[in-house]
Amino acid sequence: MGRLYSLTQLSCAVCLLAAVAVSCGQRANPAYVGFSRTDAGAGDAAPSDGDAAPACSTQLTFCGGDCVDLQSSSAHCGACDNACGADRICAQGQCVCPQGEIACGTTCVDPLKDRLNCGGCGADSPTQYQCATGSFCANGACQLQCDPLTNCSGICTSLNFDAANCGGCGNACPTAMECANGGCACTGGMSACGSQCVDLNTSRTNCGACGKVCGAGMQCNLGNCEIRCATGITNCKGACVDLKSNLNNCGACGVACTGGAICSNSKCVCPAGYSRCNGVCIDLTTDHNNCGACGTKCTSAQFCNQSACAAVCATMPVPLRLCGGSCFDVTSNDKNCGDCGVACSGGTTCVAGVCTCPNGTIPCGNLCTDVTTNQNCGGCGVVCGAGTVCSPGATPDKMSQCVPSCNANLTLCGNTCVDTNTSPSNCGGCGLTCTSDQVCGNGQCQCKGNLTLCDNTCVNTATDRTNCGECGHICTLGCFKGACLVGLNTGQ
Repeated sequence: MGRLYSLTQLSCAVCLLAAVAVSCGQRANPAYVGFSRTDAGAGDAAPSDGDAAPACSTQLTFCGGDCVDLQSSSAHCGACDNACGADRICAQGQCVCPQGEIACGTTCVDPLKDRLNCGGCGADSPTQYQCATGSFCANGACQLQCDPLTNCSGICTSLNFDAANCGGCGNACPTAMECANGGCACTGGMSACGSQCVDLNTSRTNCGACGKVCGAGMQCNLGNCEIRCATGITNCKGACVDLKSNLNNCGACGVACTGGAICSNSKCVCPAGYSRCNGVCIDLTTDHNNCGACGTKCTSAQFCNQSACAAVCATMPVPLRLCGGSCFDVTSNDKNCGDCGVACSGGTTCVAGVCTCPNGTIPCGNLCTDVTTNQNCGGCGVVCGAGTVCSPGATPDKMSQCVPSCNANLTLCGNTCVDTNTSPSNCGGCGLTCTSDQVCGNGQCQCKGNLTLCDNTCVNTATDRTNCGECGHICTLGCFKGACLVGLNTGQ
């Protein structure tokens, strides 16, 4: 039969079950010790003053119904309900700016890239920490905003055209070169050989190509090495000749004078007193077949006397002599000089009845020879050696002599042949030197490229901050397209 329990025994069992339930509720939230939110009445947020104080684990504090760490809680930083701002964090119980930022007024800023707080709080010192318009903050320092140019040491410049920063900051072109499209290059028809700009048409050490050197006594002409002739003398197939007077090279190489013509001022002409008839120079005063005019022929019983067919020779103004049916002045006739049939040859002409070499020539063997040439300089057979040419005497009584040679386009300066139209150290004349930022053009020192001469110095007024837009216009920091840029941290 079943066992009977008393009322007292049942009551004790109920109390035991209630104690067990309370113990289980506390274990559900280990942050609390000796208090369960189920112990309070419905709707209570915290225990009443009469309840036991809640207990949080070590280093936590009960705030707003939760156990929190006052050292790191952004809502309870250092004390309950002390909330940090949205841009701050709680560290060691203090509301502070995140790492890398600083407090500036009521906000946190990044001093490494904030344009208005560059390197420090702009509110504390605007002139020190606030970058000017047109600049930006990089690693805590204000930098020029040079786009599309490039900032080179605080100056905005074009890497395409700045000879001091060609293709990159600090990459300076050699003195003789300019910067074009980011590369150092020569201008004015010059070519780059190493770090020098040279004219391959005339340079003896770079004739036609870099490094091609003309030998001693040679010159560079149109890119080809050839024998060097004196000024006014031309190289014709290896021989130096005067085109103004040379019978075989009159006016140009290979143009020969024929039919008794001579070369005068680069043209084939008949000697004085002669006329051209059918390509031959004729003395119309005495020629039997061309008496007085080309084609006028005297009869067999006549002779030509002073341009007219006559039976006797005239005696006035000078006595003429009958030679072979014609009357001749034997004091000046080259075919009857001094007597009938005595012909002048070898380039001589009849003067006072004597065959004589023209002025500037002397007889060498059987020929009248120009003693101003390399083969006969100042005398017969005097040959100028390698690297020299024959220079005519300064006055008629001065003999020609061999001197260092330069071609027609060059000038002898010291012991060097130079082109005074392009040589920067002999510009327009020997010893006239251009500065390092100038080039020599047409014999005058000129600024390179688009540079402008300001106070004896060539500058780029588009980028030079001491001559911005015009000579003497000074900018504080930079110059772009001839206008001053706004200065850094100055409000300029």
